[in-house]
Amino acid sequence: MKVIQAINDLTMRLVELILWYSPVGILFLIAGQFAGMENIKEMMAQLGMLIVTSMVGIAIHFFIILPAIFYAFTHRNPVIYYYNMLPALATAFGTDSSS
Repeated sequence: MKVIQAINDLTMRLVELILWYSPVGILFLIAGQFAGMENIKEMMAQLGMLIVTSMVGIAIHFFIILPAIFYAFTHRNPVIYYYNMLPALATAFGTDSSS
């Protein structure tokens, strides 16, 4: 039993070290990519378009696809459902919680 506990403690310590140092590693990976860029302005424009495209896709999913699926299965107004969901959404976003 002590061997299993020691292995568990070692594993948890390794995971903790990886989680502690990974932001630094990611920072240097990104910094290396920035250093190798020839046209940073073009790259930022492409990154901006990626963000805009993602946000538009999420908006289409949230405001068109999900309400259509909700209506197809329940035959109820999805706007009322979203309105009733507002307090839970406000709490989730306010507390940075996903539950």
